[in-house]
Amino acid sequence: MVSAAFASQQSNRSSIMSSPNNTIQISNSQSVVVLNNHATVKLNGMNYPAWKVQLNALLVGYDLSGFVDGELTCPAPNHHDFIYWRRHDQLILHAIISSVDQNVITLLGNVKTSKQAWDILNKRYASKTHARIMHLKERLTRYTKGSRSMTKYLHGIKSLADELAIINSPLDDVDLVIHTINGLGDEYKEVSAAIRTRENPIGFEELHDLLSDAENYHKRDDNTNDLQLVATAHATQKRKHTYNKKSSP
Repeated sequence: MVSAAFASQQSNRSSIMSSPNNTIQISNSQSVVVLNNHATVKLNGMNYPAWKVQLNALLVGYDLSGFVDGELTCPAPNHHDFIYWRRHDQLILHAIISSVDQNVITLLGNVKTSKQAWDILNKRYASKTHARIMHLKERLTRYTKGSRSMTKYLHGIKSLADELAIINSPLDDVDLVIHTINGLGDEYKEVSAAIRTRENPIGFEELHDLLSDAENYHKRDDNTNDLQLVATAHATQKRKHTYNKKSSP
């Protein structure tokens, strides 16, 4: 049976057309929106969370997510909505295929519907197995800032947390903050101590800003120390030169 959401789309007489250069055009009586697939994040097997967020936003935005989650099931071939459903489904499938790298396309060689493609990619890259969850959590526990910039360090932490969220094992803000400050070096121990003793929990976005400011402070402090060392060395050399000059016959 065609769902109410699908019937609503039918009543609005919206249409989806494929045009050259991997462009998908969705139009109705009021507006025309053009999406260029060249601007999308290509799924390469390592960036599934970002890819899924992108595609999911597209489908939800156009009220088409029912095609991939099974809510909008295919009508019978003799149903008056069958051609309409199939056309939309194949264009969604085209959008999915166009948003993956060549090494991933091989997984979709035999798919017939957008839901089949969606399920295959989800099963392949968002496995809900215990081993996958344990692996990601272990990586998160061992992840440290080291010589990375603060921006790269925080991005790495957030990427691991996003992967866990995709496979239905999300971290709350408290756990995410704890993992983040545990991976900092000794130069951030005062900041870490202040965060741990806060009366109100800190969110990850606020933590990002706080640690970025701390990094900038350390950089300024290091630059000041370097200048002081250079000045000291220069003064020492000057005194040595003056002494040698006075000591010479």
